[in-house]
Amino acid sequence: LIPFFLVSLWYFAHDDRIFPEDVKTIYSEVYSTYGSKTKLELPDGSTVWLNDGSTLKFPQKFSGKTRTVYLTGEAYFDILKKPDKSFIVKTSEFNIRVFGTTFDVMAYPEDNTIETTVETGKVILEKSAANIKIAELEPNQRAVFYKKTGKLYTNTVNTEKYTSWREGKLILRDDPMNNVVRKLKRWYNVDIELLDQELADYTYSATIIDETLFQVLDYLKIITPIEYTCSKREKMPDGTLTKQKIEITIRPGFQEK
Repeated sequence: LIPFFLVSLWYFAHDDRIFPEDVKTIYSEVYSTYGSKTKLELPDGSTVWLNDGSTLKFPQKFSGKTRTVYLTGEAYFDILKKPDKSFIVKTSEFNIRVFGTTFDVMAYPEDNTIETTVETGKVILEKSAANIKIAELEPNQRAVFYKKTGKLYTNTVNTEKYTSWREGKLILRDDPMNNVVRKLKRWYNVDIELLDQELADYTYSATIIDETLFQVLDYLKIITPIEYTCSKREKMPDGTLTKQKIEITIRPGFQEK
C-alpha cells in the first residue's frame, strides 16, 4: 500500500493532465505605485528596478531553458549571464531576449510606443508568437516600436536619459511638451492636462532631481509662455484624496512671432 501511494504521488505530480504547467509554476507579482521606484532581486540573482505604475510578474523559481518574466510599465534590468539559459521579457507586442546585459524596457499599456534601450551586452527583439527575430540591439542603441503602425525604428542614444530614473533623476533633452506632461504625471503621481495644443510644439531640456512639481512648473513658465492652475484635492468616501489636477494653458495675450 505504501509503495503504491508514493508512486501515485509521483504520477500525479508529473501528469500534466492533472497539474498543467501553468498551475505547477508559482508566480510572484510586484507592483510599483505611481510616484515611487521599486528595486527587487529575481530568483536567479538578477536585479530589476521598477518605475512608477509598473508591474513585473515572474516565477518563484526559474525552470527549463529560459528565465521568463512579464512586464507592464517600465523596468531596468541587470541580468546575470547564463549562456545556457536566456532571459526573456514579455511585453504586449514582442519579447526581449538577452543572456547577460543591462537594459531598459518601457511598455505602458496607455502609451503608443514600446521602447527598449541597451546599456551593455546584446538584446534581441522577437515577435511574441513565432519567436522570429525582428531586431538586434548593441550597447547605446534604442528601439521604438509604434503599436498602431507596427513600425520599429532604432537609433544610437545617450542611455543616461532613458535609464537614470532609477537613480532618482528625470532627464529631459529636447522633449516635446506632450512627452514632458506624460513623464511628469507618472513622476509626481498627478493628473496634468494640456488645454492648448499649440504648446505641444515646444521642447524642453532639464534634469529633475529633488525639485517639487511646482518648482518644475514654475521653471517651465520662465522658459515658455504657459500658465497653470491647480484644482483642490477632494476627499473620497474611503478617506483617500483624489490626485492633484493641473491644467496647463498658453499665457494670455501671448502671440508667437
